[in-house]
Amino acid sequence: MPDPESTHLALYTDRFIESVMWAASDSGFIFSQYAFPWNAKPEKETTRFADRQMQQNESDRRRNQPGLMLFRAKDSNLDRMLLVYLVPEEPTSGVNLTVLRSVLDQLDKFPRADETLRLVGPTFSGSIAPLGRYLATRAHPRPADLVSGSATDTDAYEAFRNDRDLEDKKIHLRSTIEGDGRLATFFINTWMNAGPAARSPGLAKTKPLTALFSPT
Repeated sequence: MPDPESTHLALYTDRFIESVMWAASDSGFIFSQYAFPWNAKPEKETTRFADRQMQQNESDRRRNQPGLMLFRAKDSNLDRMLLVYLVPEEPTSGVNLTVLRSVLDQLDKFPRADETLRLVGPTFSGSIAPLGRYLATRAHPRPADLVSGSATDTDAYEAFRNDRDLEDKKIHLRSTIEGDGRLATFFINTWMNAGPAARSPGLAKTKPLTALFSPT
């Protein structure tokens, strides 16, 4: 999910968390508890060096911890619990691998019949290749099913899916939205096939461009 502290994408973080809650509800769970390591409000600036250093150390400590969301079954069955780990991600540096490593190390301590990792992400297209390489090069790589609802780089998806090492280790990536490449091709083809009248500036003022994409 987008890092709410080091980026200006706190709104997207809220939407991501809300989506997780809706998905869990659709799967028969209700929200119970949470623990988020990031601050909801910016820290106050201080002039003393020692105080600034202490704030920085505390910030570094928190940023190396995952967020947690705990859900319980709607049928009150205490044996059915759902724990969601939240790993921060930035558009430039990608997924916080320190946090992800700690999460995967925790999961490795609890072996299950289904060893497949379920990851919602990555959030940004630039994280696709590095995340795949990290999962594939772990000491004991596990099968993984990644689903992204925001990364749109078609070339990055194709490179991931064509990577033989990832395929052999059963690390798969899917998307819930169309990629940039397909959308660009669809737009150009639709625009070119619309005819001169539909492409004229005068018509654009009276007919929404989205009408060109309406089924006929």
